[in-house]
Amino acid sequence: MPSFACTVLPPYPRSDRVRRLLRRVEELGEASLLEATRAVIEDSVMLLGVQVAAGVDAVADPLIDWHDLLRPFAEAWRGVWIDGLNRWFDNNFFYRIPVVEELPDPQRLVTPPRVRALRGVLPEWVKLRVTLPGPVTFTRLARIREGLDPVKVAERVAEILALEAEKSVANGASIVDIHEPLLGDIDAKPEDSELAARLASVIASRVSGKAVVRLLTYYAPPRPEVWEKLGDAKVDAVMIDYVDAPSKAEAALDKWAPRRLLLGLVNARSIYPEDPRRVADEAKRLAYKYNVEELVVATSAPVDLIPLRYAVEKTRIACEAARLASL
Repeated sequence: MPSFACTVLPPYPRSDRVRRLLRRVEELGEASLLEATRAVIEDSVMLLGVQVAAGVDAVADPLIDWHDLLRPFAEAWRGVWIDGLNRWFDNNFFYRIPVVEELPDPQRLVTPPRVRALRGVLPEWVKLRVTLPGPVTFTRLARIREGLDPVKVAERVAEILALEAEKSVANGASIVDIHEPLLGDIDAKPEDSELAARLASVIASRVSGKAVVRLLTYYAPPRPEVWEKLGDAKVDAVMIDYVDAPSKAEAALDKWAPRRLLLGLVNARSIYPEDPRRVADEAKRLAYKYNVEELVVATSAPVDLIPLRYAVEKTRIACEAARLASL
């Protein structure tokens, strides 16, 4: 019989208070950095509690101070600078474009200090999860200097992220999530997936036997010829978005289904609540259909595209569905 768990993809959305304070600091200069930092910390602790209470498989840093998934890393690396805004895939969400002038070189690490801080406020029995941008997604969304090989850039990004993972696990993280939403894009090619699988394996090799490493695709299920290439990734689990296009997701899973699967069954881009029982029934049906050993009921994407109170409700729904599926 398969086992069931639940997870929610960060970042979480900001509360009105945090959003206003950050704007007053960054755009208007009318609030103190200390005041904004205090609000971010208070809301982050609240969201840690939400996840613990819901019963997620591992608590994620809410990342409410991150503007997007790429920027904190780009700002920490030599040879990379941040340019203007661009739209993130088909979402009403924008990110600052990383401009890669030379192969990146880290000035500082991003996630290990955050893991140490969170480990200090969480009970010892609570597992902690780290969020990393996928090397292929980072590179494809970046602007690469002419003459610089994008594959070499992606390989260098993977090396840096492997160090991020290694140090984060040493500081107490139990799960490392590698986010590769590019693979769900209609323009993604099988060679993108092959590269993503190879570079995820590089990251996973640094923490092998010490942490679970998962490769996450979302915003749409990858096309079957893209998805099946992820079977070569030496990671512990892979995620596919189901709820946005069920027939396409099943077409991909018919090609290949991992033994440990994260399934995006709770819509992260809709405020309307799902019935946990129906989600549980669908999770069980798919787990048996694809002979999955462990199925993790997940949000279909990061929950930062909906207001905070709905993101909290989606957290509850995902975990209630996993509990019901386990009965």
